[in-house]
Amino acid sequence: MESRDPAEPMSPGEATQSDARPADRYGLLKHSREFLDFFWDIAKPEQETRLAATEKLLEYLRGRPKGSEMKYALKRLITGLGVGRETARPCYSLALAQLLQSFEDLPLCSILQQIQEKYDLHQVKKAMLRPALFANLFGVLALFQSGRLVKDQEALMKSVKLLQALAQYQNHLQEQPRKALVDILSEVSKATLQEILPEVLKADLNIILSSPEQLELFLLAQQKVPSELKKLVGSVKLFSDENVPRLVNVLKMAAASVKKDRKLPAIALDLLRLALKEDKFSRFWKEVVEQGLLKMQFWPASYLCFRLLGAALPLLTKEQLQLVMRGDVIRHYGEHVCTAKLPKQFKFAPEMDDYVGTFLEGCQDDPERQLAVLVAFSSVTNQGLPVTPTFWRVVRFLSPPALQGYVAWLRAMFLQPDLDSLVDFSTNNQKKAQDSSLHMPERAVFRLRKWIIFRLVSIVDSLHLEMEEALTEQVARFCLFHSFFVTKKPTSQIPETKHPFSFPLENQAREAVSSAFFSLLQTLSTQFKQAPGQTQGGQPWTYHLVKFADLLLNHSHNVTTVTPFTAQQRQAWDRMLQTLKELEAHSAEARAAAFQHLLLLVGIHLLKVLDLVEVLVTKQPENALVLELLEPLLSIIRRSLRSSSSKQEQDLLHKTARIFTHHLCRARRYCHDLGERAEALHAQVERLVQQAGRQPDSPTALYHFNASLYLLRVLKGNTAEGCVHETQEKQKAGTDPSPMPTGPQAASCLDLNLVTRVYSTALSSFLTKRNSPLTVPMFLSLFSRHPVLCQSLLPILVQHVTGPVRPRHQACLLLQKTLSMREVRSCFEDPEWKQLMGQVLAKVTENLRVLGEAQTKAQHQQALSSLELLNVLFRTCKHEKLTLDLTVLLGVLQGQQQSLQQGAHSTGSSRLHDLYWQAMKTLGVQRPKLEKKDAKEVPSATQSPISKKRKKKGFLPETKKRKKRKSEDGTPAEDGTPAATGGSQPPSMGRKKRNRTKAKVPAQANGTPTTKSPAPGAPTLSPSTPAKSPKLQKKNQKPSQVNGAPGSPTEPAGQKQHQKALPKKGVLGKSPLSALARKKARLSLVIRSPSLLQSGAKKKKAQTLRFTISSSKK
Repeated sequence: MESRDPAEPMSPGEATQSDARPADRYGLLKHSREFLDFFWDIAKPEQETRLAATEKLLEYLRGRPKGSEMKYALKRLITGLGVGRETARPCYSLALAQLLQSFEDLPLCSILQQIQEKYDLHQVKKAMLRPALFANLFGVLALFQSGRLVKDQEALMKSVKLLQALAQYQNHLQEQPRKALVDILSEVSKATLQEILPEVLKADLNIILSSPEQLELFLLAQQKVPSELKKLVGSVKLFSDENVPRLVNVLKMAAASVKKDRKLPAIALDLLRLALKEDKFSRFWKEVVEQGLLKMQFWPASYLCFRLLGAALPLLTKEQLQLVMRGDVIRHYGEHVCTAKLPKQFKFAPEMDDYVGTFLEGCQDDPERQLAVLVAFSSVTNQGLPVTPTFWRVVRFLSPPALQGYVAWLRAMFLQPDLDSLVDFSTNNQKKAQDSSLHMPERAVFRLRKWIIFRLVSIVDSLHLEMEEALTEQVARFCLFHSFFVTKKPTSQIPETKHPFSFPLENQAREAVSSAFFSLLQTLSTQFKQAPGQTQGGQPWTYHLVKFADLLLNHSHNVTTVTPFTAQQRQAWDRMLQTLKELEAHSAEARAAAFQHLLLLVGIHLLKVLDLVEVLVTKQPENALVLELLEPLLSIIRRSLRSSSSKQEQDLLHKTARIFTHHLCRARRYCHDLGERAEALHAQVERLVQQAGRQPDSPTALYHFNASLYLLRVLKGNTAEGCVHETQEKQKAGTDPSPMPTGPQAASCLDLNLVTRVYSTALSSFLTKRNSPLTVPMFLSLFSRHPVLCQSLLPILVQHVTGPVRPRHQACLLLQKTLSMREVRSCFEDPEWKQLMGQVLAKVTENLRVLGEAQTKAQHQQALSSLELLNVLFRTCKHEKLTLDLTVLLGVLQGQQQSLQQGAHSTGSSRLHDLYWQAMKTLGVQRPKLEKKDAKEVPSATQSPISKKRKKKGFLPETKKRKKRKSEDGTPAEDGTPAATGGSQPPSMGRKKRNRTKAKVPAQANGTPTTKSPAPGAPTLSPSTPAKSPKLQKKNQKPSQVNGAPGSPTEPAGQKQHQKALPKKGVLGKSPLSALARKKARLSLVIRSPSLLQSGAKKKKAQTLRFTISSSKK
């Protein structure tokens, strides 16, 4: 339900139910519910609802013009002008305007008086001032929109005075009252304006140039009553040197005011017209627009300049257009088009297209101006590339002479690019780029030529039905000639040879031309004017192009092909033309015409065979002929990879690889009608996989392997109607002992046993051969696309997990990726999957028995791959909720912990330790925390006195050096070390250090520790163990779990007698697990269950081991 404003009356039901107010305070019970609902619908946000409610209200009041409903309607609409909901005020204002327009007997002065009495600005409270201001403003606008205000002199004067009073409240209304005043005065007669002008316009020029509304009022008076304005203000020159900066500020304010509306302010267009009228356009455009607004770097001002440019096109002459279209505004527009690429950025290009389209459509009788504007926009380039798109809809508005001139300009710019005539620019990022090749003229020429050729094709594509045949033929001949032919000597019989290139046509540009030509050929073959793909003479467009190509081939002295025809190709060309003549002479049927058209297309594609292949693969991927293209394409790729030295061979390789990879192997559609080709395709799969294994490098092998996967998909997607009969015959003859496939494979042509044998051989070769061209991603692609093969191939991987170094590493790596594939998991039943997991776990456990004994890099990598596979196995079991016996694995890992810790400081051991403890954490054993070694610990007795000397830091003057304290008897120590007083004072080291080392055992001057009689029951420290303060002893009472820690905290005498005997060498060790602990270590891995982790933590807590340091050294 909508919230009601306090100013709005209540509905009848609420009025009767409320006891706080007198009954029927607003007289609502006199009116029907239908009538009252009109006012609620008027304030709805939906425009259709508002308009329908207003129309129903007017229709309702027309039947009762003198009743109480009219009085109530006026009162209710006036009340709605000041409601709290700001979106509802314009709705009530519009309804009031339509009401006043429909009932002209209602006096406007009376309505205006009611509005002023209801919202008196002198008596209204401060909290209600803003709604009252808007109520008065919308009331005046309602009177104006009714169309009766300019006819009522008294109401007009009162409204003008009210708007002048409202203009003082700029904090709330901004410039709305002045805008309303200008709109009203623009509709009044000259006599009325002459009478009102002294009251609304000040004679001060500073005030006139202070705001857009004041200046617009001045321009309005100058247009309607110039004599009265001259008497009031005097002679004013707006475009003087003094007033130009003021005009710039006024236009800037106008641009900011329409920032959200995105439209051209009226004041800007009025100034433009005034500049044209006073012959000051050049000064206005250069000083006000380009040097004023455009230099502010304020986007609303820039958009105003763009809109002013678009709106000025119909008003300018050809010379003025040249001035505008080569200035800074059009260059700045081009920069905006290039940089406004993000989705949320405002893009002005569609708005400019509307301006240009409107201009071209409006001046059909002036082709010169049309051509000037279109050429000017096509000349705005970013490093040679025009900013307008190649397909521009405004071209359809060109008149035939302008279109012909535009095509001629495009052809001339393609042949002889005039870079100086372009309005070229570079973006900020391009200016910062250090690459000098980006600023070379050759690059700009290539970008321009590529855009021009596609613009020519788009013109024919969009205007083929309206263009003259001669112009279409010119474009088609132009594209064909520059795609495949080069001029040797100009001749008058071939006009295309008369115009040489000012810049040589590069191969990359020629490829763009040929691509555009085949796009044009497709357009001319499918779209038609007289008949499908025919000219007015009845001949197909393709026929004309073939005749032109034959003419070029016969003029070998003047023209030569880019890629010369071989003898076989020339014979095929001549044979095609001969067959064409025979078909044309003997038959005119539709079938013969279609075959004739096909011959023409094939003949043209002789100039570029790969394009014909691409068309076939793209348009007809279900054709069985596509299967015959695999090995020829592979031979081209293989040959080009071995000897791709020239640029032409590299381009051939790239295009062939693109067709093979993107259009063939990744095609969603493929052949579904193999017929008797199934057996041949199986042999081809075997041949391709064997060729992949014999290639010298992996990139070449990848193409062959992908081809085999494509054939697998074709075989798998075809039904076995033609294959079952052959298989049954083989089984009867005894030549094929393999059983028939069951399940989904029974319905396809795929011979699973044969394919499995082929890929098993390839997988074994990959695992055992040292420099195999096959790679891990190839088999991962095989497993993901055809996971049914995993049931036979995964056991081979499991078998090699415990093999030599390289097969083991490759097998572990493949298993890591494969076990996490959902496609592979779906091919296994639950018992089979659990059995496979158990086999992998057993193999990994066997590998981990030598963990920590790695001596070489290969052995270290072997341990890493085993641990990585183990962690992947744990994650897979957790996800699948599998239960496995990990007792043997836990014992192996715990048994190898000591050997792993001894090599803790070897190179690359950190990764090995992380993987080890990641696995142990899964088994419920937490990684021990390292004890931080105290850096400020007092040196032991075995250290020399020299090691106690402080390291000299920096160079201080003698006056800043701290003097050494002397002993109590005033004599310094002989060796330079201060003597301890009473054998208990440590050397002086500052107050802070003394506070930190109060409880440490003091050292004598000669470096030997002071001996004291131990307290009864206190433990005896090893001579190699430094004494510790009571604070450190209290801190380190927890059992240490760090390997190789230098010492352990001392224990009370009562606990020392319970310690077990430790090894003599003082190495850290764990007490052997008890039988109960070993029994508890037999856990069933349900990694997903949180109870396992909790139980593991409890077991660990129960099995906490204590570590001590042997003090057997004496």
